[in-house]
Amino acid sequence: MDKRSKLSFSDAMFSSAFIHNPVLVQMVGLGAIVAVATTLKTALLLSLVFFPVMIITQAIANLLLKKVARWIRVVLYLVIGTAIVAPVMFLIDRIDPNLRIGAGIYLGLTAVSSITALHCEKFAVKTDFKSALFDAVACSVGYAAVIVVVGFFRELLGMASVWGKPVSVPFTFPALLMPFGGFIVLAFCAAALKALINKRFPEYSEETEIEIKKTSVIVSKKNLPEEDSAVEEQPEEEQTEDTESEPEAEEAVETQVEESEKEETKEPEVEEAELEDLTPMEFEESEETHSQDIDEIIKAFEKREFPDLQNNSDDDDFGTTLSHLFGSVFDDTSAIEQEISEEGEGEK
Repeated sequence: MDKRSKLSFSDAMFSSAFIHNPVLVQMVGLGAIVAVATTLKTALLLSLVFFPVMIITQAIANLLLKKVARWIRVVLYLVIGTAIVAPVMFLIDRIDPNLRIGAGIYLGLTAVSSITALHCEKFAVKTDFKSALFDAVACSVGYAAVIVVVGFFRELLGMASVWGKPVSVPFTFPALLMPFGGFIVLAFCAAALKALINKRFPEYSEETEIEIKKTSVIVSKKNLPEEDSAVEEQPEEEQTEDTESEPEAEEAVETQVEESEKEETKEPEVEEAELEDLTPMEFEESEETHSQDIDEIIKAFEKREFPDLQNNSDDDDFGTTLSHLFGSVFDDTSAIEQEISEEGEGEK
């Protein structure tokens, strides 16, 4: 049974509301405070709805759910919270619909608050009814105190108003109305609580510290591939031999790398005799090859019966050949047109 199994109301208030504050020390239930608690009115509404959810759920858990399996109890906490919040939301809609809209979905999410499940599992099912009731009230008071303080300062410094009425403030920070503004205000509140505990109650300072524990990861051989499992199944002697030979292998690899680097840095050695043999290639163009090419071209044109090629220079040859080519084409087309016209007249 937990060391806090039987407490008086003052002890419960000191422990659950102050030393082990659910928000500033246990770090649960931050969503609604950061996202929605931007005004004092909304913060007070959320805190008032949280009271019946916390008290009734812990009472039912202590009286009826001690012998129920844990995973079933957690589900029942959610069902009980929903049954409490639903009629409350209906009444708020009748009284002031804008107030419920300002709270958003977090008013309904109060039914599934992690604070409720945490205290029910760690305290309500392990103690008597009276102590569970005291713990529920103290936890609700601690949550309400934090959310009201955060909502008050965010409205005052973010909108220069309190309960919707304007207040003269020398400066405002509208960014505090954003979620990160809620984290900033919570950080200041947590620092102030920690400083107060360290100064007035140093014997409880260790209980308020957050410890980060290492989590060990266990991997079964079934999830490993065949190669990894075969390596793990090797005897310890072979593994020790491998560990002993590791430095030698590393030295051998280093020497190989150094030799390869030296070989790369070496300049290629070429004998002087070979260099002398390497003479630049000279491209000699003889006049005979040019004359032969020109003669072949002229003969080709002569075969096609271009008589003017022999009498003219190079430029004249170029012009005459074009004129002959295009002239022959034009003559052929004119002859074809004449034939077509003659055939048409004959048919008429």
